Amino acid sequence: MRPANRIAFYLLSVLIFQEVFFRICFPLPELSNFDRGLYAVKKEEQASGYVRNRAYYWESRVDTPYKFIHQNNGYGFRDKKWKVEKQNNKKRVLFIGDSYVESVMADSTLTEYYLSASSQTDLEVMNAGMLGIGFAHYLRLLTDMVPLFEPDQVVLVVYSNDFMDQKITIPLNYKSPAYYPVLRPRVLELFYQYKHGTPVPFRWQPNALPYFAKVGEPDFVWNDFAHLMTDHADFVLVEAMKAGTFNHHRLNEIKREAFYLAKHHDFGIPMDYLRYYSSKFNFKPIVVYIPSRNQITDNYLNYEFDLCKTCDQNMTLQDSIYNQNQINLKLACEESKIPFLDLSAFIRMQEANNNHLYWNYDGHLTDKGTKLVANQIFEFQNAIRPATNESF
Repeated sequence: MRPANRIAFYLLSVLIFQEVFFRICFPLPELSNFDRGLYAVKKEEQASGYVRNRAYYWESRVDTPYKFIHQNNGYGFRDKKWKVEKQNNKKRVLFIGDSYVESVMADSTLTEYYLSASSQTDLEVMNAGMLGIGFAHYLRLLTDMVPLFEPDQVVLVVYSNDFMDQKITIPLNYKSPAYYPVLRPRVLELFYQYKHGTPVPFRWQPNALPYFAKVGEPDFVWNDFAHLMTDHADFVLVEAMKAGTFNHHRLNEIKREAFYLAKHHDFGIPMDYLRYYSSKFNFKPIVVYIPSRNQITDNYLNYEFDLCKTCDQNMTLQDSIYNQNQINLKLACEESKIPFLDLSAFIRMQEANNNHLYWNYDGHLTDKGTKLVANQIFEFQNAIRPATNESF
């Protein structure tokens, strides 16, 4: 081989190796116009907050020393890798919701337990749970994801604090798929992403990152009032919040919960939109309601009062004034002919039998609670199947 040919061969080999190396170490999803960071709740001046391929851990040291690791996929969701094209002969089920779908205090997610309950090989389940978002964000996320991933069924999981949305707006447009250029060298793509503020993390993260900030860090919401926190919550809980080992948003949360649950909403328009959109894109919708534990039992109030010293110690959220929104949601679903599952009765029965499904202080579902809720959703979905025995 001539020297010039050897040099050319060497350079070509280096370029191929470099391309393969960068594609393995810095993977990109298929779609360039979809990412969790685009839907996260944030202030206007904040960046999009891309969390693609990264691992985070949720911690509640006052409940358990265990850390719950969340491994996010290329779009930033706690799930396996998503592909745009559906697998042959498989039905795609898309779950949309908040931290109860993301399952922040469970080893496995709601969607993983749902898939296990189904024991079917013809299902593909996607977990689009996002902690911290509400009803309006669900509609935006659903509107964009449906034409991109074309699910056969959408399970919209609503939690009690989703009623905090003051205004539920109907999206006026939706996304069409836009793909990353397959032939663009990955080095150039990485530079392009960096320039536009959409970083591509290294595939293998050395350590999971914490969800909760410590006192003094920018994301700790009580920085200006840290010296007053013990006026509102037990000293041990406050110290855990300040150390970043317990969710600092839980301070006085039951007081905020009572305020927003007492505000009643009409869900006719959003449910009518869901019906229209399901017809437009040919998917079957289901709406599921997960209640706050305080709506169905007073068993956890002592823990809530440890986090809210200024609360009325005789308060209860089982009163009808705090339980109207799920009734309104049920009526709206019935009018729009959307199957609706209210898990209140099931969870109330479990709690009455001392089968506690929530963590004491964190308030999220335990691993057992997550699994039981997933089983109930599957059984409900299975019960409403058409008589033709089709999957959906």
